Amino acid sequence: MYDKATPEQRGIIEAPVNTHIKVAAVAGAGKSWTLGWRLHYLRENGVDMRATMVMMFNKSAQVDFTQRMLQQFGCSDELPQIRTYNSLGNRLCTLLSNNGLMAKKRLIDSDGWAYKIARDVLLEVVPNPKSSPCNPYRKTVPEDFLAFCDLVKSGTSHPEDAFRNSSWNKDFLPFIAGYDALAQYCEREKLRFFSDQIYEPVMVLRASKKARDLVMNRLSHLMVDEYQDINAISQELIQYLAGDRAFVTVVGDDDQTIYGFRGSSPEYLISGFDQRFRNAETFTLTRTFRYGHAVSLAANNVIHNNHNRVPKMCISGPGTPSSKIELWVDDISDENVPADEKKLISMVDDHVSNGGSYSDIAILARVFSVTCATELLLLQRNIPFRIDGSLGVLVLPEIRSLIAVLYIVTGRIWTLPDDVKVKMLEAFLSLPHPGIAQIMVEDIAQRGASERENGFRGGIRNVSQQVPDFAADRLAVKLKMFEMLHAAKERDVSKIFRSFLHHTDCFNQIEKMAARSNDAKESIAVIESFVSFCKRQGATADFVLDFYEERVSEEPPDESEDCITITSIHRSKGLEWPIVVMPALSEGLFPYVKDGSVVDLESERRLFYVAMTRVQERLIMIGPQDRDLAKCIQRYIPRPINFISGDRSYASQFLYEANLKLAMECATAVGGDRDRLNAIPPVEAPELTNKYFAEINSGLMLKRKGD
Repeated sequence: MYDKATPEQRGIIEAPVNTHIKVAAVAGAGKSWTLGWRLHYLRENGVDMRATMVMMFNKSAQVDFTQRMLQQFGCSDELPQIRTYNSLGNRLCTLLSNNGLMAKKRLIDSDGWAYKIARDVLLEVVPNPKSSPCNPYRKTVPEDFLAFCDLVKSGTSHPEDAFRNSSWNKDFLPFIAGYDALAQYCEREKLRFFSDQIYEPVMVLRASKKARDLVMNRLSHLMVDEYQDINAISQELIQYLAGDRAFVTVVGDDDQTIYGFRGSSPEYLISGFDQRFRNAETFTLTRTFRYGHAVSLAANNVIHNNHNRVPKMCISGPGTPSSKIELWVDDISDENVPADEKKLISMVDDHVSNGGSYSDIAILARVFSVTCATELLLLQRNIPFRIDGSLGVLVLPEIRSLIAVLYIVTGRIWTLPDDVKVKMLEAFLSLPHPGIAQIMVEDIAQRGASERENGFRGGIRNVSQQVPDFAADRLAVKLKMFEMLHAAKERDVSKIFRSFLHHTDCFNQIEKMAARSNDAKESIAVIESFVSFCKRQGATADFVLDFYEERVSEEPPDESEDCITITSIHRSKGLEWPIVVMPALSEGLFPYVKDGSVVDLESERRLFYVAMTRVQERLIMIGPQDRDLAKCIQRYIPRPINFISGDRSYASQFLYEANLKLAMECATAVGGDRDRLNAIPPVEAPELTNKYFAEINSGLMLKRKGD
């Protein structure tokens, strides 16, 4: 049974059968385990599992929870309905269409199909598309348009409001008209996107009593996991499913609400649930079983700076690992190699040589561009890793374009197989992008591949006659750059790249063509990382091309193989590793500052908290060389002395807030070295740490400065 349950867990498991329940749980608190035993308790007390539904956030969570339930229940016939939002949405679409309340439609089930539809729709609404930054033939534009449409469907606001509250610039206003055009196209062609599987049934339920009669009051109990990740449309769906009959249990952590770009908000857990389901009992799960006191104390120090949250504290339970936190500085050593990169390789080698696995290690990034240098270093050292959620560094479009530059300058481009030759010439033309249709880029590249230099020149001249003046001017720059590279004798990669970036005005052109300013920042950061890596190697063009050809052909490891994981913090939620590395913890990168928009500090702080709480044993945080941070850490000051928001030479303000030295020394005192606490002078705000000490009955207490 659940003999090992904590008092908090037992309170939830044995709560009255006929009541609404809200559970606010910290990271690693065993909420899925608790939810499973709550279902067992309900069944033992006469609740019909056939009238019980559990909503899981994604497919992997659904599979894991189903396996857990099979172990506890022993028979699949006795399981409740365990669904994801997409699977439930699909079922509702079928139910409502079979009853004549919705049109039967085909699901757009491939990215390529969705991309083509989005491109074709935009071509109808974008005036002069070939001369517009919102050119549908640019690959990122249809992708951004589809993301915008999904954002609109995550709630009930109009497209105009969604656009105004987003980070797209005014050049992409056609997205608003495109939303309506896309809806009309899908209605005409009887097609449906994945996001429509929830949005369309909710719209029908809102408008039709007959539809509501088919769906509402069919359940006696409804449980929702990861409730902090829901949005307005899924919240409305939950209300329809519950009706007036079902008792609803929701479990989540408002401090881990990190999918705001999908419409999620901590308000749904903080107050929204109580407003919709009256007289709910509220519980907290504060004991984590993932990491030790140092991480709990530091994570609390950070997240308690948020005001919009359920009051709770993360406390390491009995038997948790003895976690430690390290702060590395990403300065440059005498050997002109970043010190943090040297320490990273040394850490990996030591861990594996002492019997550990590569798969024990995760590198969690706020944005993928900050991991490019690390990926190149791992490739160089033959250390296995996989990228989850992004392309590998060597196949990023920006890197491929720079590689194409080297192929041209060495003349090796003409020795490549025809299909590779075409791709490389396309890549060369695409950085910076000339603002022409992709089919024109392909035509120039095809002619260059078949007729070499003369074909490339002829292709550019032919296309230049068909495009607006601005695009013709950009193509003229491309041709001039091609001629310069073709005739160049220089083989020093650093000088080649510097010349290319200067003569093409690359960074300015990227900024002009980007849909969002942060897209431009990421592209530029990728380029700068690769150029810097090549410069540190003192590499020649042939050396870099040999390195590229050797590595790009290798199959990346999958998640079943022993390898380091590099992923985004957003994709890491729900996962854990013995060792977690958090790179690039500087202002402007974390919190991430977007040009022209106000930083949502509470949202960024929640993301930082999620990253910290993925670790089990060893948390490595890497920031810039910030003397103020060093002073504050030594003096136990949990705030910046002075800094400029967005200035990447300063450490992230969240590093200040973590008060790392205080967290680690207090954890050591809790572990038995009580003299360590006596060495800590009175501090500014000891209340949070003292509350932690009291919760675990440690008998310890910090002194307040000035008392």
